[in-house]
Amino acid sequence: MTRTVTILSPAVLAMLAMLAMLLTGASPAWAKCGPGPLVTMDNKGIVLQSIGATTNAILLPTQTLAITSGTSGCSNDGLVKEEYEQELFVAVNFGRLSGDIARGQGGYLDSLAELMGCERAAYPAFAALAQTHLQDLLDLEAQPRAAVAHLRSAMTAHPVLGACTRIS
Repeated sequence: MTRTVTILSPAVLAMLAMLAMLLTGASPAWAKCGPGPLVTMDNKGIVLQSIGATTNAILLPTQTLAITSGTSGCSNDGLVKEEYEQELFVAVNFGRLSGDIARGQGGYLDSLAELMGCERAAYPAFAALAQTHLQDLLDLEAQPRAAVAHLRSAMTAHPVLGACTRIS
């Protein structure tokens, strides 16, 4: 009697991993950097984020190379590189962030100020500056890189926010 061993293809394994991630709400490092998020970076929502994670799972050798070499938005530990944190944060949280900006306060706004390297004492100045630039930021919603660049530029010229450490 011979036994037949069935080996699941990489695509099937990727889909099973994706299903497990969606069911558990997990967000592994391989879903946050590499070619997948770069393809869907200017988009938000669970479907597009899932496509990004699935792309990484299917392109596993590329993802491994990105983590190993520190390219495609990955650092060598597989997490998002520091220079992309602000853009990724804005892309993923734009709706809630813009609500905080409109109110002039909130956890998402404070988190972005922290990612910009501002001291806690500078958060009110950051909130006021962001609120002043809200319409420009709303116009740049689909372009997180441009929105972050716009904020950084305004912060550089500000007497208090120019001291934030992650705006250059």
